[in-house]
Amino acid sequence: MPALKETPGNGLEFTLDAGEDRVFLIVGNIEVHIHRADEGVVVDLYSRGVGADEPLASTYARFNEAQEEIDSLDDEPEEESVAQD
Repeated sequence: MPALKETPGNGLEFTLDAGEDRVFLIVGNIEVHIHRADEGVVVDLYSRGVGADEPLASTYARFNEAQEEIDSLDDEPEEESVAQD
């Protein structure tokens, strides 16, 4: 079964299946490793086909920090639109 599910109506957006914890993508000569961890998501970038132990670059985001940002946007009042002449 595929690890990624296409978001309906958007051919460029996918969701990692709940039963999967990682997916690998190839972009040119770079391997993108996306890993779901208990607290968030880790993304490691490797040279394609090299099999290196250390990534070229790495980043992460925590689920709770993302949720805090989402919640803060929900708490902001909507701006009234101003009619332009």
